[in-house]
Amino acid sequence: MSTNLVRDGDFETTGSSAWNMTAINEGGVKKESETVTNQYCQIFPSESTYQDIGLGINQSFMLTFKYRGIIGGTVHIFNSNSNESVEIIKSLSPQENWTDMNVQFTVDYDYSAYRLHFQAAYSELTDETLDIDEVSVVEVTQD
Repeated sequence: MSTNLVRDGDFETTGSSAWNMTAINEGGVKKESETVTNQYCQIFPSESTYQDIGLGINQSFMLTFKYRGIIGGTVHIFNSNSNESVEIIKSLSPQENWTDMNVQFTVDYDYSAYRLHFQAAYSELTDETLDIDEVSVVEVTQD
């Protein structure tokens, strides 16, 4: 089994500094009561959350996560040294309920550092959010 390259991808670690926010509003880790208490990341319009991850060149990876939100957004891989977008992995269409995503991608660029970046779409209504949870990136091995 491959190791998850994302730290605190379930947002359950209180006080974790694994994720960075470009928050003007009060986005970040939120709690909700379902059958159990769940923490997730809430991203307000035009804002984002990101973390640097180690990826090897010419290797394939599987990104999995859950998301919801009526504004949608995008998920990218960036060169974390220059903030240049290396790969637009997925546009996230608006979803009212939690939706599972599985996206395989290959790194074709030789950068020393990569950044996993979730961006909420623009909206004039500042109470609309993109929520993410259970984020993981694992290397896909060929058997």
